[in-house]
Amino acid sequence: MRSQVLLLAAALPTAVCFTGSLPLPLTRCAGNRGQSGSVFPRWSSVPGTPDVFPPVESDIEIPQEESHGSILSNSALVAGNMIGAGVLALPSVTGAPGFVLSSTAMVVVWGYCLCSGILVAECAGQGRSSVQEMAEASVGKTAGNFMCAAFLMSNYLLMVAYICQGASSLPLFRPEFCGPVFTSCMKDFHLAPLLFTGLVGSVSLWGPARFVEAANTALVGLIAISFGGLVATGLPRVDVALLGLTPDASTLPAMLPVALCALTFQNVVPAVSKNLNGDARKIKASLAIGSGLPLMTYILWNAVVLGSTGSLDPNSAVEMVSPLDALAATSPALASLVSVFSISAIITSFWGAAFSLMIELTHLVDALMSERRIGIFDTIGQFPMADDARSIDEVARHDQNVKLCATGLVLVPPTVVSMACPDSFLTALDYAGIYVDPFLYGLAPACMAYYMRSGDGHRAQLPGGTGGLAFVAVVTSGYIAWQTFLRMG
Repeated sequence: MRSQVLLLAAALPTAVCFTGSLPLPLTRCAGNRGQSGSVFPRWSSVPGTPDVFPPVESDIEIPQEESHGSILSNSALVAGNMIGAGVLALPSVTGAPGFVLSSTAMVVVWGYCLCSGILVAECAGQGRSSVQEMAEASVGKTAGNFMCAAFLMSNYLLMVAYICQGASSLPLFRPEFCGPVFTSCMKDFHLAPLLFTGLVGSVSLWGPARFVEAANTALVGLIAISFGGLVATGLPRVDVALLGLTPDASTLPAMLPVALCALTFQNVVPAVSKNLNGDARKIKASLAIGSGLPLMTYILWNAVVLGSTGSLDPNSAVEMVSPLDALAATSPALASLVSVFSISAIITSFWGAAFSLMIELTHLVDALMSERRIGIFDTIGQFPMADDARSIDEVARHDQNVKLCATGLVLVPPTVVSMACPDSFLTALDYAGIYVDPFLYGLAPACMAYYMRSGDGHRAQLPGGTGGLAFVAVVTSGYIAWQTFLRMG
């Protein structure tokens, strides 16, 4: 119960979204499930800031913007967003149901995510870059702020999960590296999450942009190399008989939230829709291909781990890294590959969630601290406008204070929760996969699409008419109610 309360407390800063009708742009800087990206809001998209080139009325007809990117490039965007730290969690929850049942469940979850992703693309159209903008365009500003709160809560839960797992994965925190006395102190006082956040979080948010980008690119390369090595080395060790063991269907509900988190890609769908200029055929193809490849990767990974270690007893399924530890124990080469892959996946996923929170909370803190809302990100190309040197200094101090406050809101709440509940990796993913993500990317898009379809000129992309929308809404609501009932019981 304490861990559940503390996990919910990590999302309390989102309550400031309801302090007023603040225009909060909700643009995902990165994917919270996989690698970090480089999607930044434009200068003119920040509410309350002056346009360098104000709009001018003209009778000249401006041609439609051509599609930006191809099906292949946008499929890669979707796939890169999915593959990340979710791979680490899957073996811990797929062992008890067994390979066949868990793989079948992943295919079903993928089908649901694909349908909801098409719905998100329908609501996004060509110009809406976030679920908040979709909600404001269909239901109203209050709904937009509520969607902003759900988005922030999702990222906070993921931050808790990544910090908990990262604190136990970094080799610097092991006795052979820092000595038994230091390791014992970190374990007794739960200091590993604090050190992980201080090292990894401070570098990502305060480090030079070029260094962070280069480090992220290098880590993504390590993920690809180490994962390929794991599959190539592990496949010859797979015992087919272990894959056919009798499954325990009663453990399937515990697997579904983690699978849903691992297969979620809807956060990048607005970017895909904009890149392809709202072309429904290309969008559907990009989503199907981009999400289908990670699905096959997850199933292959599931086969390697379970075929090498066997299905777990249901009572031991809560042990987070036991399947990976069992796989690593089979050979020194696999142990090294598992370590490299785990660390790289956790850091890149942590950076993605941190960047997303940083952008959203910076806009919020800036609006609350001053009427002048001037961006602070050099990479976005935003520069303060001041009349004299004194005002420039004031703006610089203001921006520095905003960045400090936003950094504290990004890092402190999830770090405190991770220190209090260091074994909350799966628990945090459970909350995200049971409540936040199904609402944010399932139930809400279905409701928004229903309102949008009642207007003129709206093009439906999900087949089935109102019945298709009702199917997504009913399945999502039933899933949330079912999972809640099981956990209450």
